[in-house]
Amino acid sequence: MKRIFIILIFVSLLSSMNSQAQLKNNGAVLTLTSGSSLVISGFDYVNQSSGSSHGDINLSGTIYLDGDWTNNATAGQLLDSTASTGTVVFNGSTTQTISGMESHFYNLSVNSGAAVNVSAGDLVKVYNDFTNNGDFTLKASSSAIASLIDAGSSSNLLGSGNYKIERYMPSAGWHYVSSPLTKASSTTNVFWGAAVYSYVENTNSWQAHYNNEQLDVMKGYDIYYKTASPTISFSGTYNTGNQSIALTKSNDGYNFVGNPYPCTIDWDASSGWTKTNVYNGIYIWDATLLSGLGDYMEYVGGVGNNGGTRYIPPTQAFFVFVPNGYSSGTIGVSNAVKVNKTSVPFRTSSKGNYIRFKVTEGTLTNSTVLRLHEAASELFDGDFDTYKIFHSNKIVPQLYTELDAVNYSINTIGYVQNNTIIPLNYKPGQSGHHKLEFDLDAFEDALISYDIILEDTKTGAIVDFKQQKEYSFQAEVGDNEKRFLIHLAQAGSIKSVDFNNPTSITETEKSVVSIYASHHEIVFKSNNRIDGQLSIYDVSGKQLFTEWIENSAYQTFAIPSQGVYLVSFENNEISSNTKVLIQ
Repeated sequence: MKRIFIILIFVSLLSSMNSQAQLKNNGAVLTLTSGSSLVISGFDYVNQSSGSSHGDINLSGTIYLDGDWTNNATAGQLLDSTASTGTVVFNGSTTQTISGMESHFYNLSVNSGAAVNVSAGDLVKVYNDFTNNGDFTLKASSSAIASLIDAGSSSNLLGSGNYKIERYMPSAGWHYVSSPLTKASSTTNVFWGAAVYSYVENTNSWQAHYNNEQLDVMKGYDIYYKTASPTISFSGTYNTGNQSIALTKSNDGYNFVGNPYPCTIDWDASSGWTKTNVYNGIYIWDATLLSGLGDYMEYVGGVGNNGGTRYIPPTQAFFVFVPNGYSSGTIGVSNAVKVNKTSVPFRTSSKGNYIRFKVTEGTLTNSTVLRLHEAASELFDGDFDTYKIFHSNKIVPQLYTELDAVNYSINTIGYVQNNTIIPLNYKPGQSGHHKLEFDLDAFEDALISYDIILEDTKTGAIVDFKQQKEYSFQAEVGDNEKRFLIHLAQAGSIKSVDFNNPTSITETEKSVVSIYASHHEIVFKSNNRIDGQLSIYDVSGKQLFTEWIENSAYQTFAIPSQGVYLVSFENNEISSNTKVLIQ
């Protein structure tokens, strides 16, 4: 092979008594044509920015490196070019490090006897073949992780070397974990000193696992450490390409699954997912929340609660839900869902018309989200809603909304035209002084269009969210959970609120009834609580069902068969006949 040693004007050599010399690219383009090679021996390669330019490599040949690889460029990612089809070979006799910003390679090789660490917070992306005959480790810290993305359908993980990935365990307690390794190379021994469990949906129970048991791909595991175990290390062969796991619905419908890859995956990725007979919400346990008691993070359809987001870190397990009406489901993934997210735990702010309610009880908190979306209804919708999973520790306060006997952590309803009343239930964990906060930052322009009122049914207090951001109150263990009501109405439709002596909220409008079909149900909805007779008829005029609705603003009626139905509602004020189609 023709070997070319290149030192050009844009390459500078920096040496130090205390560190290895550096071959530094200060913002120029290094080009190696096919059949050529660059041997960097005794030096670290450092890629820098120089003004508006950044160091880059057009690589069709081969680079041999026995030092560290660092990309400090503020723009560009190295080798991110269709013209770069060459190979970077790590062949050091001591441990080498890849660090800095994203480092992209077309082909990457780690020679036998070489060891390469990717620093926590950094990403390696390989577009074609990754041949590892040495040791390759993705490092983790308390604030970040390293990731590997083998991009493209043609990428391969090759060689007989050892792939490793670390997971930082910040505290004692329970941690949701999945294996990024193939089943053959992944065993429970990685959790030495911990209790290991998986969830069995059909019995609604946890199954213990013991030493030397293989960890299934895409299966979730719950790991308990009595004391903090800062770092665990998986060692074997990384999963790549298409992966899938079967889901069941024999009991509660919750299935415990996991990220199968050594990088973050995007739950909302536009391609790469197969989600069959499964709701779109995910539930992740974070052991660091609530001063070490832990709590669930939830995410669905662009909105998170308690820190939940669309990004699922490597080695992270989570719950999904198979809805009623199905006996099984499937989740499948491909490389298309992989993304670069290396901070921990990827908490980001959500956008959209929603209100976040947070209750504080001493040092403990709990939150719930109410969102408006044009495609949502008052029924549970798997694309927009998540169930409330109650904390097992009774001292933790529980805040949630309720509609039609369903408890919500994230509750999405349609844009309302009239006054809508939404119960905001609260179960105190301890007696004493409590505080309820209202975060309206993400309610966007809806603040202009809506009046938002909180009613405390225990004290009679009325709170206008636009004027007051928090509400303090006394609560006792054993209080009626159905304490608060949220009044959401078009601006100006709430006629009067006496803040000095609040006893009621008066509306400007008469009762207005809406009747429509949703899924396999007929929905009755009123702008306030009313009485009346509701009857359902088939197309021949035969009465199928009748019920007296008493002091209700919302009810649903299951319809098992498809077809056209006539629904009537009558009281002293309203006479309504509506034709609905159940599909």
